Amino acid sequence: MPVSRRDLLFAMGASSAMILGCAGGGSGQKKRKKVDEGGGGGGGGGKKRSPANGPSRITLKVGGREYDLFHPNPANGGSMPLVLAFHGGGANKDNMMRNLGVTGADSSYPWMVAAPMGSCTGLIGCDSGNWNSGHSPGGLKQGADDVAHARAVLADVRKRYQVDAKRVFATGFSNGAMMCYRLAAEMSDELAAIAFMAGTIGGSEEKGAREHVNDPAKSTRPVSILHMHGSKDRSVQMAGGQSQKSDRIDISTVDSLKPWVAHNRTKTAVPRSMPSGLWKSDGGREGSAVWCKVYEGHTHNWHPENVDLMARFFESHHR
Repeated sequence: MPVSRRDLLFAMGASSAMILGCAGGGSGQKKRKKVDEGGGGGGGGGKKRSPANGPSRITLKVGGREYDLFHPNPANGGSMPLVLAFHGGGANKDNMMRNLGVTGADSSYPWMVAAPMGSCTGLIGCDSGNWNSGHSPGGLKQGADDVAHARAVLADVRKRYQVDAKRVFATGFSNGAMMCYRLAAEMSDELAAIAFMAGTIGGSEEKGAREHVNDPAKSTRPVSILHMHGSKDRSVQMAGGQSQKSDRIDISTVDSLKPWVAHNRTKTAVPRSMPSGLWKSDGGREGSAVWCKVYEGHTHNWHPENVDLMARFFESHHR
């Protein structure tokens, strides 16, 4: 009998919790309580909230930027996994939470999720943001140190709840997925695995500009990678090259995965052309893996199967 996503997530949650990050569309959400407007680059500085029975979703602030924090049961004082979730360029934290199905305080997720805002684009007030992933024009021009910001968000969560140090993960969509690649290279001391949709390891902001690669050689230990992509994505094309939506030049999916297969020392070489379906390279250092899921015919948007696949990947690739 097939196992439903709800059953799978609750089975996983009985022993651990996780945090995810990403961007996309979805349903509405209930109004959340804003409990901390303080906090500089190092964290919130506010008091830990009193435990309450049942799920909680609150909006907090670190370094002048908001992030949403979901906890399935704050009354549970035990250590829980965390997923950092990064929205797409020009989107926001609510988009990412909807992608993950965390639409309100009544959500049934068994893990913690922290979804921060990128640097304000100024296009729609500060309701949209970008990430400085290294080559994406929006985040690059804003010049924020988003690796430091991700560390600050993680530190702020740790001030409030016990985070399972072996189960800290990241997820994202598009520009947020590119940010996941950067975090894997520069924050491997914290992250066990990343799983994301429609990303690339690097490229350049336009033709002729300096290329930036989030080289895994910068990492201090293996990080497991799950790269998910639509075969007909024209914004971040699997074959690489110039985006059909901007002047940005992207590195291909195959060339994004090769450095991580080499760094993690997984057993299966990356094919010349990534096939449709799920490709796996397992057996790496410290149990690491590199996977790629290609959705045939899918374009540049979040796929409904992503959350189930990420849940299985994160549960089997922690520290």
